Amino acid sequence: MAGHWQKPDIIIGVDYFFKFIQFNKTHAMNSGFSLVNSIVGAMVAGSGYISKFRERDYKELFNSSDLIAYAGWSNKQSSNNTSNTNTENSNIQSENNEIVKPTKTTNPDIDRFWKLEIIGVQEDPNLHDDEHVLERLRESIKKVNDRYQVAWPWKETNFKLNDNLEQLQFNIIEKVSPEMDQVGIIHYLPHHEVVTPSKATTKIRIVYDASSHTRGMKSLNDVIHRGPITLPDLVGILLRFRMMKNVIVADIEKAYLQLELLPTERNCTRFLWLKDIRGQVTEDNVEHYRFQRVLFGVISSPFHLSATLNYHLKNHGSKLAREISKNLYVDNIKLSTKDTYEALANYKEMKTIFGDASMNIREFLSNDKEFNATIPKQDRAEEIQIKKILGIYWNPNPNVIQINAKPWKDDREPTKRTIFQFLASQYDSLGFLTPCILPIKLFLQSLWKKQIRWDQALKAYADAVYAKQEKKVSLIFAKSRIAPTKGTTVPRLELLAVLIGVRATQFVTRQMELEHSEVIV
Repeated sequence: MAGHWQKPDIIIGVDYFFKFIQFNKTHAMNSGFSLVNSIVGAMVAGSGYISKFRERDYKELFNSSDLIAYAGWSNKQSSNNTSNTNTENSNIQSENNEIVKPTKTTNPDIDRFWKLEIIGVQEDPNLHDDEHVLERLRESIKKVNDRYQVAWPWKETNFKLNDNLEQLQFNIIEKVSPEMDQVGIIHYLPHHEVVTPSKATTKIRIVYDASSHTRGMKSLNDVIHRGPITLPDLVGILLRFRMMKNVIVADIEKAYLQLELLPTERNCTRFLWLKDIRGQVTEDNVEHYRFQRVLFGVISSPFHLSATLNYHLKNHGSKLAREISKNLYVDNIKLSTKDTYEALANYKEMKTIFGDASMNIREFLSNDKEFNATIPKQDRAEEIQIKKILGIYWNPNPNVIQINAKPWKDDREPTKRTIFQFLASQYDSLGFLTPCILPIKLFLQSLWKKQIRWDQALKAYADAVYAKQEKKVSLIFAKSRIAPTKGTTVPRLELLAVLIGVRATQFVTRQMELEHSEVIV
């Protein structure tokens, strides 16, 4: 549907809302909005697709009410200038619970920036369907011939999926023959290739689009639960990674494809393939396939992989399996070892643990040169100076990590949008770039606060967590926040700084398992 920006003419209070709206007369529109009847006529409500604004401008991230959002906190003030102690304390607590997130964007850097901003200083959100999906996985998971079988976590049973065979109407392809297996839901997935010559392993990858759908129909991803996020905390893994003297990293080969689908769950993953790409699209030249394994691109696939690996490692029960579970992120493993002897023993046990689930562990790399030279060549990673570990760069020798800050491109015009894009492009999960990023945040805030002079100092608060070992002190984790644009008192900012400082300290202490160490705030 088409649309335009306009400020609201009137706001209806909740005391009149239920007298005003007629809930028994609603209609779902193809755009995602709902057509709702009221005592003054039909209205469009809810969230959905507006064609004119599909490519969202970054300025939409900040409107008149979002100026607070960029500061990171929702600022509540009392109606008069004097606030009692109870009010201040309650507001501090509520500000943590009301961190404002911007509207979802089409730019992955922007989305990643907001996710990183709240790590370690915000409580975990509750996911309503997670327990239900996990319970269904526990009930349906099977192990057949040393390989796990899982089922899609369908949202409901009464729905219809388009089979994506519109080309039948134009006689481009022929209809599936009646003899074909008709068990389960029939659905065809479009696909295309992605070529990445720089990759060491899979240089050409086929991507299947489970979100593809026609107007008025649902996609495969629309009718399947995403499932809970059962991954360990990424920052927690990186914090533990920094404490490892001798490190082993490895990954699971084609991890998603190592999980089988139950036979009744496979027909919704069909796709078409040409026998001869130079030939015509005819019945003789088209073959119909379906997946026997879990494929990347379906919304629940990450859940299936992480939940199945957790299930397998928990059932294995060994000390190493528990250690792997804490330091396994998707298909990447990081382990700490005392010496070469223990590293080789762990290597053999890891091959056994994952081999029991018909999975192959490969791409082993360590800062222990003797370990690298001893393991079989087919399991070794290529000898490279720098390896990317969960977004940061690691040099195995001399075992150091580095943060690569992206430079500003001189040919870009400095606008609010490009400045925010530049800020969001800095991947800094551990907060090492906080001293560099904070001035940019302050400058960006000043662009929205026009009544503030350009050279006027603005308020902010931050926390930094350091670890002391004998005589060495290292920066471990840091976060910053900008003061709310409506202004606040210095004592209040100090309390907020203490609040996020305590939370960040608790987060680091828990992730690095230092509960019995001395903590000074």
